[in-house]
Amino acid sequence: WNVQCGAANLHGLYKREKELTSILFKEDIDVAFLTETDIKNVRGNFNLPGFKTMYPLPMNGDVEDKVRIIALARDDGEITTSFKMRPDLMSVELPSIWIETRSDAGAKRLIGGFYREWNHVGDTTIEGQINRIKTLANQIESEHAECERVVVVGDANLCSESWDKNNYNLRQISNILRETLSANSFTVQNIGKTYHADHPDVNGVYVSSALDHAYTSAACTVV
Repeated sequence: WNVQCGAANLHGLYKREKELTSILFKEDIDVAFLTETDIKNVRGNFNLPGFKTMYPLPMNGDVEDKVRIIALARDDGEITTSFKMRPDLMSVELPSIWIETRSDAGAKRLIGGFYREWNHVGDTTIEGQINRIKTLANQIESEHAECERVVVVGDANLCSESWDKNNYNLRQISNILRETLSANSFTVQNIGKTYHADHPDVNGVYVSSALDHAYTSAACTVV
């Protein structure tokens, strides 16, 4: 769920607690990832009844400790599935959270959430973005080597409807991710366009893009 707090809406996450709680319980959600939760001092301070909150590793050099993604996992005593954060699978170079789940029958799954940044602690270079997408690709590959059932969701800031085009300006970044997903037999779920600009570009066009993604390993059954 893209909260889109940002500098102009610093309290957006807290203002939407009622809406978020309604969604979680109405849809009977076990794990949720919130992206663009860019609020100072949110780490350790955001809590919802019936859920435990998980945070990414603090980013190197980020004195403000901006938290770009938060995970919520069921913790209400009524569910037999267990949820455990796996910091050993995470990196300070990328806002991601990995969670290991186990059913009461012992079935294991790894669920990951991520946010691909344009700017990581002041680094906006293409080289930096390539290195960071390699970090995500390596995480996906490692997690799949550990567990056959893997689900990855997040704000990729890469339009999945454009990355087949030769003239896609971020192709050198998206190709790294695509090759890893293909090599490990992941399916890119067709979510469609989830970003719709609230202002026109220089040509007067309101841009829309398929930026939010979900990838599932072959052993997962998806409805």
